[in-house]
Amino acid sequence: MATVRFVQVAGDPALELLNTVDWRLSEERRGELLGDAPRVLDWAAQTGFLDSAERVRLGEVVDRDTDAALALVNDAQRLRENAYAMLVGHDDAAAERVVERYRQSLVDARLAAATDGEALRWLEASTTPRTPVDRAVRGVVDLARSDRVRLLQQCADDVCGWVYLDTSPRHNRRWCSASDCGDRNRARAYYRRRRAAE
Repeated sequence: MATVRFVQVAGDPALELLNTVDWRLSEERRGELLGDAPRVLDWAAQTGFLDSAERVRLGEVVDRDTDAALALVNDAQRLRENAYAMLVGHDDAAAERVVERYRQSLVDARLAAATDGEALRWLEASTTPRTPVDRAVRGVVDLARSDRVRLLQQCADDVCGWVYLDTSPRHNRRWCSASDCGDRNRARAYYRRRRAAE
């Protein structure tokens, strides 16, 4: 199976999880990008939650174990929706669900001692199909607790729904992608102005 490439515009690996739904705000157009275990693993490898060797090993596991594959997909999608509701919708119940998943991620993990001044990092006792979501939820919580969460914005497109950290100098970024949603909305506004002037 070919590797699926994911567009990354959020500015934070954990936040990229929220953008694994196309056209989030449209019931008719909404599209699931994490529909199977290989896609979840591809996403995790591209965002740095898995290294390439872990991606290969876990790919072999989910190919053999359909229950583990389904559990991985459900876990990733559930975290994504709860993280979206917490970060974008400011939903306290969703935040509690994220915290519970965070607690689960720590059961078999330990903090590795820092070397050469690097920050401490979590290490799992073993790499399992739960590992990508364990790492992602720790990233979500780290982001939610940081000052960077104040930069969180949602694309101004009516149906896109993707999110990003607005690190632009004037904090006036409006689109997840200037060349996608930005161009489409600018073209739409141009044609509206032309029609109004006729």
